[in-house]
Amino acid sequence: MKIPLVLCASMVASLYSTTQAHACIESIAHDVEIKPVDLTNAVKALDEGRLDEAAKRVATAFPKLRATRATTSGPLHKAQRVMALAILRSDGSPPKAREFSATTDAERTANIAWADDVLRAHASQLRDPASTAALAEVQMRDVAGRGLAKEALEDLASRDVMPNAAAWAALAKLRASASDSAGAQAATARCEAQKPQKAKGKTILDCAPPPPASSG
Repeated sequence: MKIPLVLCASMVASLYSTTQAHACIESIAHDVEIKPVDLTNAVKALDEGRLDEAAKRVATAFPKLRATRATTSGPLHKAQRVMALAILRSDGSPPKAREFSATTDAERTANIAWADDVLRAHASQLRDPASTAALAEVQMRDVAGRGLAKEALEDLASRDVMPNAAAWAALAKLRASASDSAGAQAATARCEAQKPQKAKGKTILDCAPPPPASSG
């Protein structure tokens, strides 16, 4: 039998029947745990480069995501990773995510700092290919971190455990910046082969690194 939340709170507050109070708390915890949260479409949208759809789906499922602590399992972990990557790939301003809405540089910087903290925490605890590749996206934003990002992605590539097309796109960009044009082309080809097929023409993941800046 499930006890209403208000009645449960009253029972706990009055310490009426310790056994019943404990059972009530456990019931609430159980209800929260089994509440289904399906983020499959959010992940799919992120992989396709549809950042607006990815951010919107995560924000709908977790409207107070910013206040959560980094976790390494379950739907919350997936939601944090998707939103953090959407933030990075939108330069701090993920569309359709009210909690992370940003119109100023300070707000965008705060969002990127949140994403940075979350992805570093994930990578430090999990050390799996997906977390490693996500951390590389954080590191490559800073000139000082690009060497570490490239080293990590090259290791994943050498072991053939790149988690997604975006990781290959990141490696292509890093190889291009290191004047490795052949390596960049190879990574771009792997990205193109691995990225999802276009869904209604909305896939915008760009595998090719940007052309080098003109010296003139």
